[in-house]
Amino acid sequence: FHDGNHGLLNNIEKDMALPKIIPYRIAQSVVLFNRGRNLFDAVLQAINSGADIIFLCMGSYPRPMLYSIAKTAYERGIIWLCAAGNEVESVVAPAVYPGTIAVAASNPDDRPWKGSSYGDAVDIAAPGEDVYVPFKDRRGNDIMVFGSGTSYATPHVAAAAALWKAKFYEDLSSVSEPWRIVERFRLCLRHSANNLPDDSDPHRGGTWDSRFGVGILNLEELLSQKIYDEVKGTETHAYKDVDDGPTWDLGVREVIHFIWQTMRKKLTPGLESFMEDFMPTDRARISLEALSPSDIHSFESSDNISESQAGQLIRTYFESFALNQDQKQKK
Repeated sequence: FHDGNHGLLNNIEKDMALPKIIPYRIAQSVVLFNRGRNLFDAVLQAINSGADIIFLCMGSYPRPMLYSIAKTAYERGIIWLCAAGNEVESVVAPAVYPGTIAVAASNPDDRPWKGSSYGDAVDIAAPGEDVYVPFKDRRGNDIMVFGSGTSYATPHVAAAAALWKAKFYEDLSSVSEPWRIVERFRLCLRHSANNLPDDSDPHRGGTWDSRFGVGILNLEELLSQKIYDEVKGTETHAYKDVDDGPTWDLGVREVIHFIWQTMRKKLTPGLESFMEDFMPTDRARISLEALSPSDIHSFESSDNISESQAGQLIRTYFESFALNQDQKQKK
């Protein structure tokens, strides 16, 4: 408690946490394999419990179920902070959805962490490389280690959200449309972020890479009354111009590419040696798991993919893609 790890919202004198924190354990891994329903139920429980803030350090492939619960939380005015993802480049779900706050990771030099996902969906970055975090060793002892990932960046922004909402609670209580709370926080994040304008330090100078959000979390500026007053009343609904039909990212396209190459290997004489080292990418593996009830390890060898599994994935992809295109044409 006296080593600097007691948190931001604690009463040190009374040894008491000020906010009520409710943890939900839905999986053993940060990658949501066959846990979409568990996540949906956990978030629904948090919504029904009157949560103000949710933060999630897990990710999966976009699915209608996750889209639906993310939009529900948004309409209720719940600030949902989500890790953007690690080592897969594309922003994972539910961080990719408009109503959530997607968090990328920065390094000690205030630059984007090389393993962080990136893209237009990212809102903000926070420290996520070589973060000093609690851990258990092999004997079950509590120790502190250095860890890296957007999972470590997200709690920084969640804690900032708690401080922000506590400071402006009275004014936020009078908001007639709850979603405006989320958007007001998002605007305050963007207006207060550190985008590295100082060129005096060669490590920190230059322009922030906008693929990783508008900049790095700046807590002092975030809590500025001036910024809050500037953004108040300028909120825009995140789903105003969003097509609710299914969308597909690079992961699914790589799934189809992998299956296509597998079929070529089986049908084309002499291609076996060329295809020997061909394996699906990590991004494709996540998509495969999200789209198929089969165990992910069954896809590690191209010889283990059955025709029914391949057919299911291809049909799912093209049927949904065709539906999405049809909806766009009607508009």
